[in-house]
Amino acid sequence: MKIWVGSLGIFALIFLLSLFGLAARAGAQDKISLRSNGSPKLRGDAEKPNTETAGSTYSVLYDFCSAESCTDGDTPLGVLAEDADGNFYGTTWANDDDGRGTVFELDNTERETVLYYFCSFSCAGGEYPAAGVIRDATGNLYGTTWSGGTGGYPGGTLFKVDTTGQESALYSFCSEPNCTDGANPTGSLIQDAAGNLYGTTQLGGSQNPDCASFGGCGTVFKIDPSGHETVLYTFCPTGGFPCADGNWPEAGLTLDAAGNLYGTTGGGGAHGGINWGGTVFKLDTTGHETVLYSFCSQPTCTDGANPSGNLIQDAAGNLYGTAIYGGANTDVNRGYGGGVAFKLDAAGNYTVLYNFCSAKKCADGSNPGAGLTQGPAGKLYGTTTSGGSAGCHAGYGFPGCGAIFELDSTGRETVLYSFCPHRAQGCLDGVVPNGLILDAAGNLYGTTQGGGSGHGACNDGCGTVFKFAPSITAFTLTASPNPSQVGQSVTFTAVLTGSYVTPTGSVTFEKGKTILGTVVLADGQAQLTATFAKSGNFTIKASYSGDQIYQEANSKRFKQVVGQ
Repeated sequence: MKIWVGSLGIFALIFLLSLFGLAARAGAQDKISLRSNGSPKLRGDAEKPNTETAGSTYSVLYDFCSAESCTDGDTPLGVLAEDADGNFYGTTWANDDDGRGTVFELDNTERETVLYYFCSFSCAGGEYPAAGVIRDATGNLYGTTWSGGTGGYPGGTLFKVDTTGQESALYSFCSEPNCTDGANPTGSLIQDAAGNLYGTTQLGGSQNPDCASFGGCGTVFKIDPSGHETVLYTFCPTGGFPCADGNWPEAGLTLDAAGNLYGTTGGGGAHGGINWGGTVFKLDTTGHETVLYSFCSQPTCTDGANPSGNLIQDAAGNLYGTAIYGGANTDVNRGYGGGVAFKLDAAGNYTVLYNFCSAKKCADGSNPGAGLTQGPAGKLYGTTTSGGSAGCHAGYGFPGCGAIFELDSTGRETVLYSFCPHRAQGCLDGVVPNGLILDAAGNLYGTTQGGGSGHGACNDGCGTVFKFAPSITAFTLTASPNPSQVGQSVTFTAVLTGSYVTPTGSVTFEKGKTILGTVVLADGQAQLTATFAKSGNFTIKASYSGDQIYQEANSKRFKQVVGQ
């Protein structure tokens, strides 16, 4: 799950949620729209840049527990799935007082529908989904539950919800003696072209004496369209802690074009222990496992520890991910460290792209519990479960309620949004974000485990679905020379920076109410040269036309001084 404290991530998550100290909500609210935390002071001197920062827009699309008795669900844990019409699908860990989770749809009008309630008749279909769902080409949804099913304790299922809302458990884990077929899946699924589903279970598998005392060390599995399960790999098959091949995989898998699977384990490895360290592993088409990297290979785990999010792979075969603990800042978070974002190239070279908690009070974010998503120009986007510039505490004493961040190709980090910016007003925007998805327009969507304006059984908020929209982050207008003389050429330069890709479109330059000209942007920049026929102080501004991603924007006005 999203926090690994001492033992299994799912237990730690429940512990984290129980520690929220947030204010009770006065009432439900359909949605809330917030601006990012301010703009830099604008300069009045025309010789210096005149910058207007629009600030990206964060909005809550839905608050869970808005319905009476939380029948709409509460505490989403997984990543959303989106269809071509802009509808979202996901799961919640629970609903109402005795409910054990839901599968929901949030349509493009922000109307939420519960497609299925777990344990509404029996728990044979599973209970407590700890990951999101994936969607096939015909609209069927697939996911896993942490427990339940017909296989016995500790159990879990792989389920399908069809387009009519009919749920069926395609497979119940722990159907084999001693759960050698796996138990407690917590990661998301992937599906190949033939319809086979792949995933991991956190427990089950090998019953060597060391693993058996903990319920097993985990598996990688495949389930075909008929519901037949094959255990592709069992972690720690020969026993002996620490498990050099890794143990307790929490996250889902990544599948390459050749059919190889890539994933992480939260513990084990060449340098780790049973519940610390961790690995990045590869499983080839024959079921042979290779450890590509073992965490905690550096003293005090400055290379990161306990990866719990999905990996992504680029066209060159490089893998990117996060480790929730460790990193260079080992003195923060009671010695657990702030975590890292990392890259593992196709040759096996490991690089820490960013060490979280590098800023004072972890304003840059701390403890990334989910994986990354990649956008243009090699930019990476992700979330942290704590940290950020807000002053709340989301549990276990860690500062901040989480953040959305961006990493460029050089490893430079930008915090796009910090959750719960107005602590005294309650965390209406949510706390403890899960993983993100990115659409073609550069909008980021995700869920939070707590916060929001929902009420009912959750005095501290039951979670949200949110959208973070890209915007012009800087619009700089300069003039050279300024002051100038009558008849002298003056060059006006507008430079625009966006939170997603380089802005396109055009910029119109104005002198008072007179349009001086319109110039098409080239690499985010536009220049126009003009002369002045008389002396005086003239108000200059520039306006941006907008494009398919960014909205219109205006620069700050300034005075062009023209002398005789």
